[in-house]
Amino acid sequence: MKKKTVSFSLDGISGTGKSQILRLILGFYQDQGCDVFGFFENLISPERQWLSEEIDKIRAISHLQSDQKKCLEDVVFTANASEGRAYLTDTIIRVIMNHWKPNLMGLDRWYPTNMAYQSLRTLTLQEIFEAHLIRRVFEPDLHILLTCPPELAVERVDKRTTKMMRGTAGKMSTVRGKKGKIDISASLAKKQTIQDQILKIPEILGSEKCLVVDTSGSFEEVLKQILPSISVLMGMSSDAIDVWYKSGKDIQEVPFDNVILSG
Repeated sequence: MKKKTVSFSLDGISGTGKSQILRLILGFYQDQGCDVFGFFENLISPERQWLSEEIDKIRAISHLQSDQKKCLEDVVFTANASEGRAYLTDTIIRVIMNHWKPNLMGLDRWYPTNMAYQSLRTLTLQEIFEAHLIRRVFEPDLHILLTCPPELAVERVDKRTTKMMRGTAGKMSTVRGKKGKIDISASLAKKQTIQDQILKIPEILGSEKCLVVDTSGSFEEVLKQILPSISVLMGMSSDAIDVWYKSGKDIQEVPFDNVILSG
């Protein structure tokens, strides 16, 4: 097995299974005797409130046209997100990689999600990637891009146990009509557009660094698509994957730490 830490990110709209899949991936490799580490970017943070206030200030500028305001909003949001990830790169990730040196590190959401969401209006996928690149944001070995029908994603989010989890997930891809009422048809269309952007990301990051996975099926079927690619990067045989899949044995999930970051 290679001594270097192999890293991957999971990106996709809310409801594609990112967090659950990450816990299962870490659990599988921990069961193989590997040291594993994972974290996710949490949308509930003090920086989120600051960013919301900044966006409100931009929208209140009277001498700017609507398109100019949208552009400025996107630039401020992307700058905030990329600076936050640069901070994580120079602190937590650097310490983990240099001192703990786990065999495998997984990130629940990274810059591909930002690329997909923020490229809907004024910025391009390339521009958002470059905003992260110039700040030397950590680049995982593999970007796993998760997709599923928007209707299924919404159904999964609705089944989450707490109101906070349901209310936060998918907020940025929700469209509201008159009197603040959610426009279901427009929201589903927006989620589909975001997924269309996600499918373009390999063109920017390189197809050899990306793995597109449909998560419509069971977690076992999803893991069967993902684990071989990670095992190759880790220099491991795929035999353990075949043994697990044929056995039907449940994987013991590994909890991971919460890292607070807007974006």
